[in-house]
Amino acid sequence: MSRVVSYQITVDVTEAALDGKDVFKASASISGLKQGADTCFYLAFNDRNYFIDPSQTINRSLNKDKRVKPRYGGIRFIEASVPHTELSSSILKLKADTDPLKLEFAFELPKWSKEAKRQYLFHRFYPQIMSQCPEAEKTSIPTKLDLVDFLIDLRLPATWDLTTPMNVKQGRLTQRSRFATFNLTKGYRIEEMKVGDIPVTFVANSPTFDRYQEYFKQFYLRTKELLGPLPFQKMIVLESEELEKSSIPGVITINSPKQVGLDKIQTEYLNWSLWQLAFFTAQQWIGTTLWKSNPNEDWFFRGLTDLIAGVILSERPRISNIFAYSGDKPWLELRYNQGIDLLASFQYLINPDVRILNDSFEVYKPIQDQGDFDYVRHLLLMRFLNWYLEETFIFQIREFYKTNQFKVVTYLDFYQYMIKVNPALSENLEYYFSLWWSKDDWPDFELESVQYLKSEKGIYTIRADVNQPDDFLLPFDFHVVFKDGSTWKKRFARDTKEIRQTFRKEPDYVEINPGREIFDRDRFNNSDEFGGLYFWPGNAERIYDDAYVFVWLPFIGKLPGESLSLMLGLQLFRYVNSGANIVISYVPGESRTGYNATYSTKVDWLKANLDLSAVENYGAGLKNQRIVSGLLYRPFNWNIGVEGRYGLSLRNRSDLLLKEDHSTYGSIAEFSNSGISPCSRRVQLSVEKTFPNNSTEYLRNFASAIVSCQYKSFFTTVGGFVGKVVQETGISTVSLFSPQSITEARVRIDAPTLEAVPDIWSLGLDFEIPVHLPVSSLLFVLPKKSSLRFFYDKARSNSLDRDFSDYGLGLRLPLGGDVVGKRSLAIGSLSILAVLAREYDDVKNNDVGLLIDFVGKL
Repeated sequence: MSRVVSYQITVDVTEAALDGKDVFKASASISGLKQGADTCFYLAFNDRNYFIDPSQTINRSLNKDKRVKPRYGGIRFIEASVPHTELSSSILKLKADTDPLKLEFAFELPKWSKEAKRQYLFHRFYPQIMSQCPEAEKTSIPTKLDLVDFLIDLRLPATWDLTTPMNVKQGRLTQRSRFATFNLTKGYRIEEMKVGDIPVTFVANSPTFDRYQEYFKQFYLRTKELLGPLPFQKMIVLESEELEKSSIPGVITINSPKQVGLDKIQTEYLNWSLWQLAFFTAQQWIGTTLWKSNPNEDWFFRGLTDLIAGVILSERPRISNIFAYSGDKPWLELRYNQGIDLLASFQYLINPDVRILNDSFEVYKPIQDQGDFDYVRHLLLMRFLNWYLEETFIFQIREFYKTNQFKVVTYLDFYQYMIKVNPALSENLEYYFSLWWSKDDWPDFELESVQYLKSEKGIYTIRADVNQPDDFLLPFDFHVVFKDGSTWKKRFARDTKEIRQTFRKEPDYVEINPGREIFDRDRFNNSDEFGGLYFWPGNAERIYDDAYVFVWLPFIGKLPGESLSLMLGLQLFRYVNSGANIVISYVPGESRTGYNATYSTKVDWLKANLDLSAVENYGAGLKNQRIVSGLLYRPFNWNIGVEGRYGLSLRNRSDLLLKEDHSTYGSIAEFSNSGISPCSRRVQLSVEKTFPNNSTEYLRNFASAIVSCQYKSFFTTVGGFVGKVVQETGISTVSLFSPQSITEARVRIDAPTLEAVPDIWSLGLDFEIPVHLPVSSLLFVLPKKSSLRFFYDKARSNSLDRDFSDYGLGLRLPLGGDVVGKRSLAIGSLSILAVLAREYDDVKNNDVGLLIDFVGKL
């Protein structure tokens, strides 16, 4: 047996380092290295890829402007006993000519918030030995770590408490393991308990954290039944405002929201924190003991982990509903699997390129270009296989896990393993893996031509046709509900087109895939019964996936050129793949009522999306006007960092005062950058022309561009617009450009209402400085993401020789709260702008004006 490498590390933890005013200093004595051989060390904090983990896959989607970024840590060497060479910023290479090898180094911990100074998690803070030195141009996160004998001496301030999954003896941390981890807290409550065969330490900061102890015990014991023993001696469960990396062996971190209001919602009204706990518990098996070779394969590990979490939650109906309840019946219901289907529905509607692998079964996109929820497609495959293979699937995952524990695992290893252990189904499994991993289509069961026939002998016959996309065929359950309340269910093969079944009882209705085990892009055609209509708040107790739900919300607004408006937002929510949004506005000063309604859906046979909209009397730019339009477009995502859409439009424009209307046709194209970048860019082009033989004929063109860049915490946004209407016959006022339109020229002059112009160019500049407002934690706001804004607009109509300009300052305050750790969910953005000066039609006005917006358009 080869000798185990020994690490003896001394870490000097000072108050200055904990406050961020100094670095942590440490020394390491490493014994057992192969003498005279090159040895490579991995410096995790110097590697940006180290910070990619499944919890961040969630977080990236929640706040698209990415206004909260981590302060990355770093490791640097003060002195080494032998010469060393850097292969990269994260790989150090040296020749071990002495035993023990002496290293002195300093490090800074990665942190997310300057204000959080009561808890610090130390993980991978030391140089980690790699099994072999990589090629200089192929450096990466080490994929194989051997067992190491750790002995860590800590010099700590007396006011800080130490918790760790390692053994503690006489102030020293010891353990034979692959990682060394410890946690420091000040003023946190620390409790210990035995969960099965493993000691668990709970580190809490709030009284509500007690409820997680019992649930963690349930989740841990059930996951152990599913996947086998966890190969760690101890565990710690931390309540953290910062939520460090989620895939740390022996450590689970649960976010506690900083806002009192949201904390109350999460702990008393929602089960979201328990969903996190179930996922992070399962991740201790899947995410910490199965090692990935490439961060591009995060989707595979995330999907496997989420499957286990979903199984655990589905066995507990009370917490598998995101809405917590104490009585016999929840006030509103949305189940875990429904939530996953909802994410898949959004993907289907807005993302045309959802494949995970290419035709060669290689990862299609790097991690920075992958969608926030790309893992969901793999999760849906796992859920389908769990239904298809029934009891054997979880057992096969368990055996796969046991076989590959502490080994590098890829999605191909799992694929080949499943084919091998299911030889009788290998052809089907190859087909199903290919469908979900390397195709863009989605499953869709359609039940049609249902007939109920009754013979003279009282025999009932059901005839029905089942349609599926030719390139995405799956087996399905056919479910019959009888008049007496009894049921019958049978599984049919994927190539079944016609069903004929006889019964001695009278059927009531039939349904395909009743358990919703398989994601279906359209649930409204799965039954011969119609879906219902519900209002929330009102009679909606469940969010059905085959019914319509109305959701409404009142708010106020003051847009350019308008008086204060009372607004009512309505959404007709069709659970899968489409929905209608309606905003009704009432301007008391003018007794004017308007609306802006949109409806989006997918047109599968054209492989396109359809947007329908109607707007009337809405905003200063559309006073006494009505526009009804339809846009048929196809989204695209090129592998050069560009995504967008292009399509054709039909539009009817009406002048309500003159009672005149006309129709137009046109085309649009939009381009934006995809992936992670310090600058976001969006360009839109539009051409619109009237149909021949109208009373008025014209050509309306415009182009717009917005570029927003971030430097540290500062944002600069530049927006440009140029448009022109070329009148051919007659004059149409409804085709002209309103300078105050918030979707086109966007001149932010609060008053008066400016006349429309036939041509215009505009330039808008916004500069945002972060400002931490002293806002009560009882409110659902994100004060640390608020910003002070300075804005300037300049516009001109050349044909009319008219100039417009304005400038001022304001405040942007995102509405929402912490949801999972480092990032937060912003459900809206309140903009309050003070217009300090404006110029229009040779008039200069320095009276202070006010604009208010809740939807982020200003």
